[in-house]
Amino acid sequence: LDKLKSKNYNNPFTSLFIIDDDPSNINLLLSQISLPEILDVCSQLSIKVELLIDPDLQQLKNRILKLLITKFPLSSLGIHIISQPVLSPNLIQLTSWLHSPEGLTPQINSMLGFPTDELNQVLQSFWTSLVDSNHIKLLSNSHMSLGTACVVASGPSLDDNLEWLKLHCNELVILASGSSLYTLLKAEIKPDALVLLERNDDVYLEISRLILEGYELRNIPLFASSTLDPRVLPQFKTVIQFHRPQSATSNLYPNEADSFLPQAGPHVVNATVEVALHLGYQQLILLGCDFGTTVRHKTRSNEAYDRNTRNLNLAMPGSKGQTIYTEPGLINSANFVDTILGFSTTTSYRIGNGSIMSNVIET
Repeated sequence: LDKLKSKNYNNPFTSLFIIDDDPSNINLLLSQISLPEILDVCSQLSIKVELLIDPDLQQLKNRILKLLITKFPLSSLGIHIISQPVLSPNLIQLTSWLHSPEGLTPQINSMLGFPTDELNQVLQSFWTSLVDSNHIKLLSNSHMSLGTACVVASGPSLDDNLEWLKLHCNELVILASGSSLYTLLKAEIKPDALVLLERNDDVYLEISRLILEGYELRNIPLFASSTLDPRVLPQFKTVIQFHRPQSATSNLYPNEADSFLPQAGPHVVNATVEVALHLGYQQLILLGCDFGTTVRHKTRSNEAYDRNTRNLNLAMPGSKGQTIYTEPGLINSANFVDTILGFSTTTSYRIGNGSIMSNVIET
């Protein structure tokens, strides 16, 4: 406080968060400092002050994440932590999460995206709105009970369970997530719908390759982000459009609130799970939703069309007791899926072996 009050001090701070998991610690703090004086000094220096207290570690993380994304998105680029000498177990874990390579900063980046991505998404969304205005808007049927949907992603365990899916495909609504499409088609399993998210032209090129190889895609309903490459859309007869809430395009559609998914990222599997919840499915089966691998060199299904290299160099306990290898982006994706399932009343099952998730029933 003395430094902040000094006229010669070059203030580098834009915000001040006071965080604890125990209200009695805040009471003790307030007995030692003058809160009105701190608020007055911070106000003069245009420093925003936020007080966050929650005994639940996950809720504390969620509140910090939401606050930074909605009010202080650049703060994660330079966090300075001043901690008390003795921390509670929750605050020790929170401090670790703030600095972790799969913690706060990559989660914010995965939700907000990058400048080049955002620019391209705006351009593609504009083009789609102006040229192809006949697409259907995704509407929420979350009050309805639509039975069981199978969300299929391109994790390595998909290959081990294709025969099971063939056996039960007539009993399920199969929602193919991005690059899992090729694996399903090669196995002669036609999905009931496809979900695509990424804005780059790789998606268009791979969809074109599937068509050139003779696969009939036109009659598969497509759930597409409004930021998708617009060249993809004419390849499908039925296109249902959804919006990404953290995208720069979100403010372009103020009258389409019902078409916004809660997160819709960072990966297409996140959007696929959210589409299923948005539509009202009361049971989900997650297949190929591994977010890691037990065999380090096998990072996805053999036939998945996404050939981007994944460096799975983080070893973690897996859902079935085996060590799995993963990376920060997949950890964040798994956390977002687990969180959104935790907020729903849907019962979710997972087939395979992957990251530990608390809101799915492992089979």
